[in-house]
Amino acid sequence: MKILATSLVDQMTIIAKKAQENNVLTSYLTDIDKDVMLFDSQAGINFLWILKNSGAGTWLCQANQEIKKLYLNDEPDDSSEIYLITATGINQGHITKIDKKDALSYRYNEPLGIIARRKFSSEVLSTIFCGINIKETLLYNEWRTNPGEIVLLKIWYETSNKTIFVDLYRKKICPFSYEDRINIQNKKRYHMPISIEMINFLDKQREAKFFEIENTQQFYAKQKQISFESYMNNINQTILV
Repeated sequence: MKILATSLVDQMTIIAKKAQENNVLTSYLTDIDKDVMLFDSQAGINFLWILKNSGAGTWLCQANQEIKKLYLNDEPDDSSEIYLITATGINQGHITKIDKKDALSYRYNEPLGIIARRKFSSEVLSTIFCGINIKETLLYNEWRTNPGEIVLLKIWYETSNKTIFVDLYRKKICPFSYEDRINIQNKKRYHMPISIEMINFLDKQREAKFFEIENTQQFYAKQKQISFESYMNNINQTILV
């Protein structure tokens, strides 16, 4: 059975409402499912969408991911509804109801060279700090993921003491609350672990590198390398939203 509508989000909403009417589903994780369809879907990527019985909400994952086995293996055969979402574009495609056996065995050929439409903050930081396990650093542990926030980074390597330094300046702050705001440091210096890749990146011209990172959604970000002039024009001018 295929569900036809104008967008994937609209199709999912129709399915969820019908499942609620039939007492299959009592809780629908609208925000999470909608977020994935709006910001992660594109032609060539297929998803499995599971409507859990007994009010347990929904599960959504890319159809080739091994995590689907965790979602499906402990699930009684007829207690949930399982749908294959075939994306033909951004928030476009069709949805087909399938059974548990087909869901577990389903595989599709992922297009070569496909590029994710967004990146986690950890991926963005790992791209900048090549060769470093970013999740083991204080910079990552203190990283704020509030949507809309912007930080500037100055990164340099001091050969005299073989240390990588990072100066962080907050260009734009979007606090969740007053308590959140009063605990924010507008600028801070970090010492980073050393990697051959980072030394090669920073030591070739013995000049600092400058980056701007913007949180696009919760836990997601984008980055761009900026000039010294752009960096200097923006530091110490924090915007509080």
